[in-house]
Amino acid sequence: MNFQFVGSGRPVSEFAQAAYAEAIQAELANAMGGSENVFAAFPQMRGGGGDESWSEEKGAPPIAKRCLSELPMVRISEEDLVQDGNDFCCVCLDPQRVGDVALKLPCGHLYHRECAVDWLQKHCTCPNCRYELESDEPAFERGRSKRMRERRPRYRRRDLERRSARDLRALLRDHGLSLAGLCEKRELIDALVASGSVQIIPEPVLELACDANALATLWTTKQLKELMLHAGVDSSRCVEKDELVKAILASARVAPAPTHADDDQRSAASAAALAKIRLEDLRRRADLMMDYEPPTKKKLSRADIDAMSVASLKAELAKRGLEHELRGCPDKDHMRRVLARCVNGSSPATDSEQLHSD
Repeated sequence: MNFQFVGSGRPVSEFAQAAYAEAIQAELANAMGGSENVFAAFPQMRGGGGDESWSEEKGAPPIAKRCLSELPMVRISEEDLVQDGNDFCCVCLDPQRVGDVALKLPCGHLYHRECAVDWLQKHCTCPNCRYELESDEPAFERGRSKRMRERRPRYRRRDLERRSARDLRALLRDHGLSLAGLCEKRELIDALVASGSVQIIPEPVLELACDANALATLWTTKQLKELMLHAGVDSSRCVEKDELVKAILASARVAPAPTHADDDQRSAASAAALAKIRLEDLRRRADLMMDYEPPTKKKLSRADIDAMSVASLKAELAKRGLEHELRGCPDKDHMRRVLARCVNGSSPATDSEQLHSD
């Protein structure tokens, strides 16, 4: 049987070609009858008539036009690049940098607008995590609502804390949760976690030798940030010292000791806790630097390092086995200092700042 597709002169999509071939194969396999099968495919391939109802075999349908038009365009921040998969657009694989404009999906992943639109007009899912967005297919929507409620995406708590209140509200709505009475960002996170709609990834807890009062009274701002970096607690939104302490205690990643009886005991315990943290970091960095063999003898200059973007700094640190330096949303200056110490062959400097007592 020799078939020739006669259309409007426009290119035939791969989907149409595949459907056409399958129809012919089915007709040949059932030569005793049922010839209407092959001709029933023609209206669908020509863009009209037939039964175009969605089925799971077809995969995710295109995104709803209304949903696509509501997706926000954002200017990429350093915080955005910390999220897994945002260092580059996973559609075209080109790197993304601070200051670039990108389209942001409700799951938090970022893409070049043209890449995201091209993808979403074919599949209403995030290319990175398969988060499902709204479509115009009623059958798919019935299943999507159920899947989104049962999916229980996995997050680190600090990942939720990095997201904007707008993103958190969208996440709550996607899981069918009420926003009534929820104003603060922490209330949105607590409601999401309490609902069981998301799974919080357990993280190791750092047990401190000192108590919570010592953190507030004896530790300096710089030392608190050092502790947060070690424990993987985000400090980017904290300005005042009391905000740092609150973030540490609320993170559930640091467990202070019971309250000490006197100031001398508290001071000694604080010094011991800080010394232990620094010793662990020094050992870990030393082990990594002993295992690392520079791929080139050329050393980066300070000017080279200062000119690097956040993505480039992260890539250079990863090449040198220093991924642990990226925990807790480190700032750009910290990454520059670590990279400078590494490429220049100097040992990690210890902080000369000492704990002060009352």
